[in-house]
Amino acid sequence: MRAIETTSSYTYTVDTFREANASPVNRLNWFHPLGGGMVQVNAINECSNTVGNAIMYCALGLDSTSVTVTSGCSLAHIPPASAGLLQTPGAFFYGTAGQGRHFMSRLERSNVVGTTNWFGNVAAGGLGSCIHGTIWN
Repeated sequence: MRAIETTSSYTYTVDTFREANASPVNRLNWFHPLGGGMVQVNAINECSNTVGNAIMYCALGLDSTSVTVTSGCSLAHIPPASAGLLQTPGAFFYGTAGQGRHFMSRLERSNVVGTTNWFGNVAAGGLGSCIHGTIWN
């Protein structure tokens, strides 16, 4: 399954994780009838900042729109050397979520410097931001 942000671009320059574009469009939903099923999720945020020393993040939230998963990997890009450079931080998760209904959110965060632009689709000429995953029941 996958979820692709349909908004071309938006701004968010806050040093707090939130669901991408504050929208439930940026999450995967599933139901595990039995506990122990594996989950593999990958996400990418395409972004840029108006100054050269911004750090932009991508993370995943399991059943949360603001708290990152404690396992898996959440990556941040090294601050770019120049303003406006397109960055693509990514995150992945491979593990279990337990029995029942769950969701995984694509999260974003930026240190408070300049203005961070987030690109939801390929309008920026790059890959676009998305979350995709495989659920084994």
